[in-house]
Amino acid sequence: MKKFLKNLLLFTPLILFLLPVIIYISIMLINNGIAYNTLKELKSIELPPNTKIEWSESKAGKLIGSGNGMQYFGSILVDSDLSENELKEYYKKHNKNIEVVPLQENNSFRITMQGNRNIDSEFILFLLDLDLRGH
Repeated sequence: MKKFLKNLLLFTPLILFLLPVIIYISIMLINNGIAYNTLKELKSIELPPNTKIEWSESKAGKLIGSGNGMQYFGSILVDSDLSENELKEYYKKHNKNIEVVPLQENNSFRITMQGNRNIDSEFILFLLDLDLRGH
């Protein structure tokens, strides 16, 4: 019995310290996994003709607005011979809430966590899923 109490007193502070760390890391990994699935969903849609993916990224977090809801963001940068309206019509057929955004004239933009890049692409497509379970 004394050995049990000694082990309990020895390991309780360690468990109390590690438990929040493990919970924090696991929640972060789960949210990043859901964001990656959002990107996979976006990539699963067949690309239009003469279109190629230049870059892709997924993010999880509070990306826009305020409150406690989680947002999952998947985006791909595409180079396409199609116009903006043709791309919008193509993705509208798939009943997805996919936004088609043309890049600015200088085609230079900030890729999160990777600094500035010059890309020869014309459009960025993104899918934003909202989790409104936050409170």
